[in-house]
Amino acid sequence: DLETLAAEREILIQFYRDTDGDNWIHNDNWCSDKPIEEWEGVSVTDGEGAYGDGNWVDFREGRCVYIHLSNNNLRGAGSLAGMETLRVFWFDGNPLTSLDVSDCTALKELVCGANPLTSLDVSGCTELQSLACESMPLTSLDVSGCTELREMYVGYTPLPSLDVSGCTALEDLHCNDLVKENLCY
Repeated sequence: DLETLAAEREILIQFYRDTDGDNWIHNDNWCSDKPIEEWEGVSVTDGEGAYGDGNWVDFREGRCVYIHLSNNNLRGAGSLAGMETLRVFWFDGNPLTSLDVSDCTALKELVCGANPLTSLDVSGCTELQSLACESMPLTSLDVSGCTELREMYVGYTPLPSLDVSGCTALEDLHCNDLVKENLCY
């Protein structure tokens, strides 16, 4: 519906503003009147749906499903919380310090390594399967409610603790000794 599309557009615009979008390396068409599929780094569905992991996923036309903003000079703290159809977000190699993608219930893959992130919230991302957040000064990581998380890469981070007790599908955890010592599972 148009209200949901408008709300999603506003989340993206706020993310742009919060992460110093005017100084991104690639920001073509962001915050313009053009459809979001014409915004640099954003992909949307065709309204037909898609096969993902062998399952048909029915998406509404024009909804954001993929954002690729790696090495793009994103700065500060950003939030995409509540983006219902976002499935993949790559933003590794940026000077971003905090990210909230909580309740992005369709998110399956998040790649955010090599950022100065200290805080990352992926709570409520019930479909998240792969999380790569290595080589960062991360001190807070919330993975509560990530019941489908299968692989997590948190090596070379100073996380004081990590609670993966609700990550019942977790098969592959790559972490350093400090995280292992303070792991709650």
